[in-house]
Amino acid sequence: LYARDPSALGRGFAIEGARAALAYGFDVAGLDEVIALALPENLRSLKVMERAGMVRRDGLVEAFGVQAVMTEIDAARFAAIREGRA
Repeated sequence: LYARDPSALGRGFAIEGARAALAYGFDVAGLDEVIALALPENLRSLKVMERAGMVRRDGLVEAFGVQAVMTEIDAARFAAIREGRA
């Protein structure tokens, strides 16, 4: 969950934060996979997730009482992206 200041739009802070959160999850917390959810109409968040290397799952999932788009990335894919192999 995050919020943004309108003056920060288009400056790359969201993608930088997403990549840092993924790096922490894989490198420090030792996670095998990370998922992220967004409302279908939240196109900016979905774009951030995809630019961070996350892949959309087909369809919607119910989460917290709403229908959401789910994206995911595993440790191997994230490592490949960081190494320029993906």
